[in-house]
Amino acid sequence: MRSNNGKKLELDVLAYANGELNTAIIVEVKSHARQEDLQQLLKILETFPKAFPEHADKKLYAILAVVDISDNLKKKLLKNGIYLAMIHDEHFKLQVPKNFQARYFN
Repeated sequence: MRSNNGKKLELDVLAYANGELNTAIIVEVKSHARQEDLQQLLKILETFPKAFPEHADKKLYAILAVVDISDNLKKKLLKNGIYLAMIHDEHFKLQVPKNFQARYFN
């Protein structure tokens, strides 16, 4: 959790790479994804550069990791350029369609 000007930003997972990759990835984990979860993730992506200024120069990507998601929400997520990962038992597997275009958010 990080605070900035009294506002708190809590992340499930933050991964980053310096050097040539210069990338940060936010992973939000949900059991049953809802529309509100997509809105929450988009808000986190908007707030992230202010809360983590040390990563402001990085390309910022997002992954929503879920156990269950509706087809409609899956389409919206992918349309927004956010990666989808399905969680089953102890496995975490990215679901990347051939026409998927990841978006970086800064």
